[in-house]
Amino acid sequence: MAAPVRGIAALDVPLAQVEANTAQSAAREALERHVATLPVPKFSECVHCGDRRGAWVPDPSGARWPNGAQVLVCADRCTAADPDRHALDLDADTRFAQLAANYTAGSPS
Repeated sequence: MAAPVRGIAALDVPLAQVEANTAQSAAREALERHVATLPVPKFSECVHCGDRRGAWVPDPSGARWPNGAQVLVCADRCTAADPDRHALDLDADTRFAQLAANYTAGSPS
């Protein structure tokens, strides 16, 4: 049985692990600064695209909202919304997409 590691040797951590932890901390801090400027959502939603349908996973950085709730992101794939919009208005977006699909140049509507 190996003797327990004591003293400064117990703090010896590979440089790659330190760099990974530092990068993750920086990502978490940057995202937490961003979400601090947004209204805290009343329902679960992706912080990037505002999707409320799910499925979500906690943000890999471990960021949290100011109230302590985990920041969620889409589990599969998401497209970041316009940076000026936090939650997407799905009904308005759907209506606009339908109008755009039916648009004929030169028509009055």
